[in-house]
Amino acid sequence: MAKCRGPLFSETASGKLKNNLTFSQRSSGQQVRLQVPAADFLTDARTANREAYLTAVDLWNLLSDEAKAVYIARAAGKPYSGYNLFMSENITPVPVVYYIYCGGYTTLKIYKFQKSDMAKVAESISYGGGIRALAEDADYIYCAGATTLKIYKFQKSDMSKVAESISYGGSIYALAEDADYIYCAGYTTQKIYKFQKSDMAKVAESISYGGSIYALAEDADYIYCAGYITQTVWKIQKSDMSKVDESANYGGTIYALAEDADYIYCGGDTTQTVHKIQKSDMAKVAESITYGGSIYALAEDADYIYCGGTGTQKIYKFQKSDMAKVAESITYGGFILAFAEDADYIYCAGNGTQKIYKFQKSDMAKVAESITYGGTIRTLAGEKE
Repeated sequence: MAKCRGPLFSETASGKLKNNLTFSQRSSGQQVRLQVPAADFLTDARTANREAYLTAVDLWNLLSDEAKAVYIARAAGKPYSGYNLFMSENITPVPVVYYIYCGGYTTLKIYKFQKSDMAKVAESISYGGGIRALAEDADYIYCAGATTLKIYKFQKSDMSKVAESISYGGSIYALAEDADYIYCAGYTTQKIYKFQKSDMAKVAESISYGGSIYALAEDADYIYCAGYITQTVWKIQKSDMSKVDESANYGGTIYALAEDADYIYCGGDTTQTVHKIQKSDMAKVAESITYGGSIYALAEDADYIYCGGTGTQKIYKFQKSDMAKVAESITYGGFILAFAEDADYIYCAGNGTQKIYKFQKSDMAKVAESITYGGTIRTLAGEKE
């Protein structure tokens, strides 16, 4: 916003110029500001709530003057009108529905489940190969894996494919996303590719990690990768995809990463513990007890870190502050290969059972499960509530 003199060669001006500049006369003087139109992101819930609002408006308009007078009298002396009172009593908000997505082998599709009851509601077309990684944002779900070697972009609302990336040149084992970009990494190429979400165009790549990359994690400024041979966590600056730091050697292949504001957590085989690494200098500051098998999945919330994998086939819950184990779930009945989490629940999936199990975080009790995916589930992505 700026003050101006002689706006549009006049003494005063008001209104919009080509929907970009807005002129107004304020008590402080003539002002001009850039008007940026707000984006309107349509979702099923938002559309339904708008329809509920319009239905209530129609109902108000159908009321007789006598009926309206009742609402007006009830609102007398209140900081709202009779119309506002009527609308508040006659709009029924549509509850927001949240979903969890899975992908893997054999079926080669993305299955979409309703979190509340774990009912399957939709599926995508075949990816054409094993799906090893999923990522999601407000409107889209992204998948990648073997054979096809590309990132597919699907619209959540109807699970239709809307775009795809160029080939990565090898199997893609990991995805990460932020507001504008999607990142992938994996086998053969052994680099992180950075794609623009809007058109799925590749805009940058990192140097080679020196081995297959199995895991990615990201924060506002950095992308972290880890995997095979190198067996360290690399810290890459998003802006130019340059490597800025790395951790000490984990002592085995790293299959999973998780991150919070100050730390990055990694887990894998051989060592079979969760390492807690300080982001600022990539120094290891703590580690958990052994999981008793290779760790393939990690998830975190404000106070805890969750791990799962082979051997034990349970979810272990560790307290972040001291990495002490505080709880565990029942066995999944197969290798745990993927996690998703929200405020109250942790979801796991893998081989053997080939279903998604839903556990209550508070006591790690199993509360629900999905139907079978029909093959090993290698990846999960869940909408946050």
